[in-house]
Amino acid sequence: MSDSRNPSAVAQRGRGALRSGVVALLAFPLQVAPGFRATAVDTKHSGAQCPNSAGRDPRTYRTYGVDHPIERPVLYPSFADRRGEYFHHATDILCPRGTPVVSTTDGRVLVETRYRGSTRPGAGHSERGGWYVYVRDHDGNTHYYAHMKDLRVRPGDAVRAGQKLGTCWDSGNAQGGCPHVHYQVRDAAGRAVDPFPLLRPIYEAGGWQGRPVGNGGDVLSIALPVVGTVVVVAAAGFAFWAWRRSR
Repeated sequence: MSDSRNPSAVAQRGRGALRSGVVALLAFPLQVAPGFRATAVDTKHSGAQCPNSAGRDPRTYRTYGVDHPIERPVLYPSFADRRGEYFHHATDILCPRGTPVVSTTDGRVLVETRYRGSTRPGAGHSERGGWYVYVRDHDGNTHYYAHMKDLRVRPGDAVRAGQKLGTCWDSGNAQGGCPHVHYQVRDAAGRAVDPFPLLRPIYEAGGWQGRPVGNGGDVLSIALPVVGTVVVVAAAGFAFWAWRRSR
């Protein structure tokens, strides 16, 4: 089969280290399982339809990818947008609610970071970002993912490109809007880097279609079955001990 008809081969080409200065992306931030078909169109709490191919006029919404099926992520080149007193300095990626959000690079989740004069964990929850993760890659660049839910990593964790960090949602100040990932990159000197030119070639190569690397359950959903198993085994052991004593 030629590469043009093999999505995984095309995506692999797109995932080759794509560089802009010292910033190299190895994976697209969202991974939609091959064959996935969305069953509903996401809407805002107001009832307005989120951008997708089901009738939204791309001329009225500045996005890239709206001509694709609704299960594909939609890139929103919003780096230079003004958001109140600050510039956005990030790319918003609209996606079906619950889509896996993955690390674009190898690296490590920050233990803590400074944000507007205060210190916060490298992964957690904030009023503005909702459930968020900061990953520092091996070149010293920092990658920030926000508005997620169901985080799969903790501060200090090592991560690989393509590893699941959480799921696409509308947490934080995105609540009530279209589910999306706020993806921001800062270089080793702390300067904001526009992720859109880095993401677009990977997107065009089909890098959004795949499965997370080492995709496991989140910490809570893993912990509960383990605790339950321990309780059942302990109870069985106690019952066996009581039976032996009664003989």
